[in-house]
Amino acid sequence: MDKKLKFGMIGTNFISHTMAEAIIESGCAEIYAVYSRKHETGAAFAEKYGVPSERVYTTLEDIAGSGIDAMYIASPNKFHAEQSIFFLRRGIHVLIEKPAGADAAEYEEMCRVAEENGVVLMEGMRQAHDPAWQIVCDALPEIGRIRHASFEFCQYSSRYDRHKAGEHTNTFDRTFANASMFDIGVYPLHCLVMLFGEPKRVQANSVFLENGFEGCGEITLAYDGFTASALYSKIYDSPRPSAIYGEEGCIFINKLSVPASATLCLRGKEPVQLPVVGKENNMVYEVRDFATLVRDGDVIHPYTDTTAVVMRIMDEARRLAGVKFD
Repeated sequence: MDKKLKFGMIGTNFISHTMAEAIIESGCAEIYAVYSRKHETGAAFAEKYGVPSERVYTTLEDIAGSGIDAMYIASPNKFHAEQSIFFLRRGIHVLIEKPAGADAAEYEEMCRVAEENGVVLMEGMRQAHDPAWQIVCDALPEIGRIRHASFEFCQYSSRYDRHKAGEHTNTFDRTFANASMFDIGVYPLHCLVMLFGEPKRVQANSVFLENGFEGCGEITLAYDGFTASALYSKIYDSPRPSAIYGEEGCIFINKLSVPASATLCLRGKEPVQLPVVGKENNMVYEVRDFATLVRDGDVIHPYTDTTAVVMRIMDEARRLAGVKFD
């Protein structure tokens, strides 16, 4: 790409900093403008990444008119669809942090508006762009007929102690369309869909905190000839790797979102490390793929379908487990 993609940024939390670093490292994009409800918060973020103070905005209208090509949105889940549609209708490409919306219907509307306006909409699902997953996919035939996959992402939230102490945090407030399924469970679900497609059936169970927030859960997917499970949590840690089990062996993956290693274990043979080269900030791949879609005008792309399937699975899982946002 000859001209760097000019990004606007909504959100100044930790994931926005990771994305900002990825944008800079990508070499194909730049941080051009920053939005925050509080000017001082936006100004501090902008200063860290070399964005002039005059390109810090407190209204969506102003940042939309600042000359940006694309908007990265990392606001609370509740606002993802509304804010995405706002920019898409103005001809601005959107990289939306996961989850893409609060439900499948919201995401369908976002896709419709993107196509109608000829702009790219892509969910920011970092592992979908990491070369490590292609290596895992290429190794699948070696383990024979697949019979089960167990993918998990269990991470004790840095804000959980504050919640237990009685402090209100948006992270554990379901009215922002927050749930462990949406914040954490989306990772193993996306990986499963990325590898195996849409399941035939969905089952789900959740554990709820005293305020009704979903703290952890498990979603089971039924495919032809095998099952898969997505285990996730914001209230406990798990060091276990994820695994794909076949009749001839299995593959272990150490971390779904940022895979640093993967091991192939064939029956009766010594384990073999797959040639996975971990990248500390694999959002760089995400930014580069997004910029390529924009450059090539690929408004309709494969990532759209994967996200749509995941959103439908989560709709059904929420219904079965009783996960509510009101």
